[in-house]
Amino acid sequence: MATVADVRRIALSLPETAERESRRNLQWRVKDRVFAWERPLRRGDIDEPGVYFTTPHFNGHPAIVFELDRITVDELTELITEAWLAQAPRKLASAFRRK
Repeated sequence: MATVADVRRIALSLPETAERESRRNLQWRVKDRVFAWERPLRRGDIDEPGVYFTTPHFNGHPAIVFELDRITVDELTELITEAWLAQAPRKLASAFRRK
């Protein structure tokens, strides 16, 4: 089971990542582009979702919504890294991939 501390550790281990707070929730950015954020479930969200799910708000948005306490740290690491790669500037992402 993963935690917000795991999200923080994984996200901040990626180059040029910054953590910010927005509307009392944490978010992680690379070069000012958000690639991960904390979003508690809301009243209108699907009840009892699986690990991965969507809500009407996120339909059609290129995001993966998941229950943090239902995902493994390995899965979380892969998701956060892929999200970072999708948002990072091309040169930064290329340099990261060459490591």
